[in-house]
Amino acid sequence: MAILVVAIHTGPFEYSDYPIKRLFATITEIAVPFFFVTSGFLLFRNTDWKLRIGRYAKRMARLYVVWNIVYLPISIFGFIHDGVSIGTALLQFIRGFFLIGQQFYSWHLWYVLALIYAAVIFCSMRKTTINVRYFVSLALFVIGAAVSAIVLDGSNITTFSVIIRMAKQTIINGRLFMGIGYFALGMLIAEKKMIYNKNALIAVAFGCIVLSYIVPYSIIVFALRYITVFCLFLFVIQIYLPASDVYVKLRHSSKVVYFTHMLFFFTWSAIKSFQDVNGMDAFVIVTSMTVITSLLIIAHKDEKSYNKIYNAFFG
Repeated sequence: MAILVVAIHTGPFEYSDYPIKRLFATITEIAVPFFFVTSGFLLFRNTDWKLRIGRYAKRMARLYVVWNIVYLPISIFGFIHDGVSIGTALLQFIRGFFLIGQQFYSWHLWYVLALIYAAVIFCSMRKTTINVRYFVSLALFVIGAAVSAIVLDGSNITTFSVIIRMAKQTIINGRLFMGIGYFALGMLIAEKKMIYNKNALIAVAFGCIVLSYIVPYSIIVFALRYITVFCLFLFVIQIYLPASDVYVKLRHSSKVVYFTHMLFFFTWSAIKSFQDVNGMDAFVIVTSMTVITSLLIIAHKDEKSYNKIYNAFFG
């Protein structure tokens, strides 16, 4: 899934015909929602989640701050590149840090910000039932989907002009709210211990993907994607895999790829003078560099001298 995130940002089919670009977007846009569901599932499958969620929120906040610091020189470069004043740059940085979850070439960090907000919300609802927690999160998902759909599809509708203007001046779109909804979906699957027929799950997921490719309206696509991720995740957790250290290493490698790939994509973009930076060449080069980097880091992460460094950036 982390490779799909790299593909989203590097756009290997950016210059392809519309049908190919549409198919690519339909498939790759499943990746981040799948990550959210996985995060929620892994946290809530443990009965002591009420004790762990506070620490989880702190850990996500630490990672968010650390990686914003890592990307800070690139953020500063972005402000200089755009020619904004120091005051404007500071306001934009604060807005990006708290309301959007991204700066110049750190677009992927919004995922971590959404996890922080999700953890804080669930921490405040520890004494409520699972149904209350889920439906509150589902309401947030619907709000986020509506805002995103209005921003994407409603520019020609006068009624939505105020909402679009407010969104563009604050949160840009509703993805943070939608991320919380996906996180809650993982919670629901974990606590309800859901099991469904795998063939039926694949059939429904495939049908939703096909409809997502065809349907032109974003709000419907968001609903279909929610169902798709639900079915695919249920299918995946029902696949029997023998215990192996390989899966642990793959999970760690996925984190390294996720957090570092934009460093390589920025370098590639700078080499290209920020002109026509997307394409299959960008995808292959950035993926290769991040995978090699992740393998090198994972190979040494358990060594005493490297372990603290690894945990500071990825733990």
